[in-house]
Amino acid sequence: VYSICSVNSFSHAQKLKERLTAIHGPGKPIIFAGNKLDLEKEREVSEEEAYQYAVGQQVGFFECSAKDMVNVAELFCGAVRLIDRHR
Repeated sequence: VYSICSVNSFSHAQKLKERLTAIHGPGKPIIFAGNKLDLEKEREVSEEEAYQYAVGQQVGFFECSAKDMVNVAELFCGAVRLIDRHR
């Protein structure tokens, strides 16, 4: 999870994904989630940039707002679907 309002947060999430892949190998179920969708006016990471990263890394992608509960259930359901497919 990264904040759409922080390029540093996005960069940190990318590094975490790289470390997880190095430890567990490629192809594991991962979802990149951009949080704080309710703060659209403060956005620093475009949806397109994050989506293109996720597609290039072959991981899931959602944008959500924990505060407003937008796409939160969908995010967790997506994670469960990815795990089920991986098994």
